[in-house]
Amino acid sequence: MTEEGGEQVLRAMGLAGSLQGAIEPENMPAAIEAIEAAIHQDDAARQVARSLDIAQRAESADHTPTLRQRARPIIDMLKRAHAEGKAVVWGV
Repeated sequence: MTEEGGEQVLRAMGLAGSLQGAIEPENMPAAIEAIEAAIHQDDAARQVARSLDIAQRAESADHTPTLRQRARPIIDMLKRAHAEGKAVVWGV
């Protein structure tokens, strides 16, 4: 994941600018919920832009992954870690 993509996912969890950090199992459901809410907002914004025909032209030339695409592996990892009762740690 690019730095920009990682920052977008961290921002969704309220952890923007965190070069190092951890999410404990008890905080994972809220983190997943926050990411999913951000995905829905991003999807809605893209839909509005498409309906206004603003993004449609840009998307034909720009194949940047969406937040939904970037966040799916993180959500899956958080769900697995939560099920195993283990923290997710980064930047260590």
